[in-house]
Amino acid sequence: MRSSILAVLSTIAVVLATLSLIVPQEACADSWVPPERQTTSSTNGKFRFTVEPSPLDSSLQYFEEKMRVEADGRTVERPKPIGYLERKTEEGRWEPVWVRSLMNPVSPVTALVADNGSHVVTFDNWHSIGRGENVIVIYGPEGKLIRSLTLTDVVPENYVAGLSHSVSSTYWKSGAAILVEEKILEIDLLVPVHPRKRDKQEAVTFRIALEDGTITFPPTDEWEAALCAANNAEKERERIEQERIAYLRDPLVAPAGCEMRDWHQYLREAHLRLAPDYLDDPVTSTTVLFPSDHKRYEESVGWLRDRMTEESGYPRAASFVAPCDPDGLLAAIRSIMRDVEPGTLSEATFYISSPEAQYAEIERLIIPSGATLVWLDPAKTIPQRPERVPGSAEEKAANEERLKRMQADIDLMMEDF
Repeated sequence: MRSSILAVLSTIAVVLATLSLIVPQEACADSWVPPERQTTSSTNGKFRFTVEPSPLDSSLQYFEEKMRVEADGRTVERPKPIGYLERKTEEGRWEPVWVRSLMNPVSPVTALVADNGSHVVTFDNWHSIGRGENVIVIYGPEGKLIRSLTLTDVVPENYVAGLSHSVSSTYWKSGAAILVEEKILEIDLLVPVHPRKRDKQEAVTFRIALEDGTITFPPTDEWEAALCAANNAEKERERIEQERIAYLRDPLVAPAGCEMRDWHQYLREAHLRLAPDYLDDPVTSTTVLFPSDHKRYEESVGWLRDRMTEESGYPRAASFVAPCDPDGLLAAIRSIMRDVEPGTLSEATFYISSPEAQYAEIERLIIPSGATLVWLDPAKTIPQRPERVPGSAEEKAANEERLKRMQADIDLMMEDF
């Protein structure tokens, strides 16, 4: 059972990583626990709203169903979540006000309840904040649906695209409140900023009438400034995307300096261009050694030792470089290999970036261990594999085949459960 669970988690991680390839590079994988019953009280404590989510055994079940039906161009059919509003009596008991099925497919994420119980507002969908239908839903007296809004019903598409996001969600608001006397929902909606400068993000306030869902925009000067920020963010996002596409299409060049971050990226990209099992979403560890005269050289040799000698029990890849001291890499590997028995690293593939002079000796030292070696000659460029050229027919076919394999793996694991 333990191995099955680990396999499930591994597959989910791979799926999320794969999905991240088709979204802007700032996006990252995220995870959701299965939805649970949640209760939200009005600020005065006189009303409470409870959501019973659509039955769902696990996030894996949701994801498996979603992949299966979307491959056929359909949507998942499941029981709707239920919402019910209650009023607190003078005796302290809770009595029902209304109950109804909610608009969300599984569950809303958060809710607000008016202090007089006149309206309930839900926000977002479980597993997809800011995405799709029902991002804002207003329910009135007796649970009547007043209005359901997508994010693009409120702001333009390029505005939404400029907001911070993950694989599954778009993070669009910093706060919300119901103003009972004015019968208004106030939402502080985030303003798009430079894709790489998210630390200081401002917001503009929208007002939505609870009675009919009419939207009132922020003051003109604030709204124009927000739209200008969205346009600037869009231009910067397009520039970054063009850089990304060019990077993927062009031959890979080894970094010119000793910046460790650049070399880690080089090793990861080189591995993706050369790994034979590309459709299985290969991953590699990356180790960049400090120069031998650096105070942290021995520490980095320890990292290298761990990566070279770890016992994983399955095929693994590890990538190494010492950009400003190739002799330091050679010395480290010579020391490490003294303690390695012949044939004990047969499951490992090492991608090693080193000048030819040092690599020849490194190869001689490692070969007896049984490890497979791939030389990353820093003097030569590495062409992109056709399956990773953005927009190519090969990329499309590779992505389709990868998803088929993932679906087959998930089906097999679901049978085990």
